[in-house]
Amino acid sequence: MDAIDWAVDNGMDVINMSLGSPFGDASNPDAVASTNAAKAGIIVVASAGNSGAGRYITGSPASATGAISVAANDPTPSFAAAHLTGVGAPMDLINAN
Repeated sequence: MDAIDWAVDNGMDVINMSLGSPFGDASNPDAVASTNAAKAGIIVVASAGNSGAGRYITGSPASATGAISVAANDPTPSFAAAHLTGVGAPMDLINAN
């Protein structure tokens, strides 16, 4: 969170984070900091989660309002491009096969 606050205070344009909790909602402290950064005009990009093959969960800080949440999938039919969500509203997905 300190790094996110630093980016806001120092006028950064983009924050890119490949980190996150296995579960998360928009009220988690790192998501709140990311929401504040997005409201300040910073492009916030965060991984949807780094917990392996867990399904249907967006971790924090990707659950922040205004964050761009990035995820990956594989060609396994049981885990094809899916509609993934955490506690908050579902995110829109683009399948770029």
